[in-house]
Amino acid sequence: MKYYAGFIVQLFLLLSSLVFLLLRSELEYLLVQGRGQIQMSFSARDIAEALRDSAISLKQKEGLMLSMQVLKFASEKGLHTGDAYTMYCDEKNEKQMWMLSAVPSCSFESFQWSFPLFGSFSYKGFFSLNMALKEKKKLSEQGFDTELGKAAGWSTLGWFPDPVTASMLKRKPYDLAELLLHELVHKTVYLKDSVEWNENLAVLCARNLCAEFLRQAGQEQWLHEYAVSLQAEDSLLAFAEHGKRWLSQKYAQKDFNKADKQSLLKILVQDFLSRSWSSEFPKYKIAASMLYNGNAWFQSHHRYGGGSKELSEMLMKKHRGNVMAMLKELKK
Repeated sequence: MKYYAGFIVQLFLLLSSLVFLLLRSELEYLLVQGRGQIQMSFSARDIAEALRDSAISLKQKEGLMLSMQVLKFASEKGLHTGDAYTMYCDEKNEKQMWMLSAVPSCSFESFQWSFPLFGSFSYKGFFSLNMALKEKKKLSEQGFDTELGKAAGWSTLGWFPDPVTASMLKRKPYDLAELLLHELVHKTVYLKDSVEWNENLAVLCARNLCAEFLRQAGQEQWLHEYAVSLQAEDSLLAFAEHGKRWLSQKYAQKDFNKADKQSLLKILVQDFLSRSWSSEFPKYKIAASMLYNGNAWFQSHHRYGGGSKELSEMLMKKHRGNVMAMLKELKK
């Protein structure tokens, strides 16, 4: 009995050590993320106070005033605003968020990260670039196509009072307005374990609300520029959806050889570059990203618009274009 008890203790210690080793990296990740968000929240100051600061540029102040107008508009429309975007985090205290996504080399089933309470996600955010690069390398070695890039913005869904950041203020006015509305849609309606649906919903609603905001504000020039930018985005999304379908067909063929993968991507890149794009469109940068990130590039575009057609039909046919009516029903 004595030896049996000793064996049980040793087994418990061994299992405990294994669990600790397995969880250590996740605990470290959560600590880094929590610390970064808390630091930003505590270093942020009220926008009204920031507007009185002579060290802040005129362009930044214009962006902050626009943010206040967007927040007022969103609140009046019925979006859940809470304490979001009432504070400003300057360049000195802002933490850059890096977003990582991964897709198998020969399919489009996104890799999923799971977090207690929050659910599963097809992307993972990092305040630490080194941590992001390590995870990217690990997934690449496992045969995944990966994509790592800077996040334009994010929402903690009410866990923290998300601030307006210095990098947000570098965006064009209509892009800033759409970004804030996008995140506030997440804050209003968010379905657990349904990243693509959530993102498609936010894209659709934010676009419609942003256009309405610009019309109400009498910003006809911004409204025109915004419409042009959306046409470019939609054209790029259409190409990404085309590429995803074409690649899926190739992957499904019995004689498909993984060694041909890069050749397929080069064919799509040539197709992309042969098309007519705006002179302001960074087509060579996009082509390089497409070639380097592979399936992850196509899937990331699908995540932010691939299912918008169904939601658009729901908005127009069932709710006659009334975004808030649709969100109210979905929130039930």
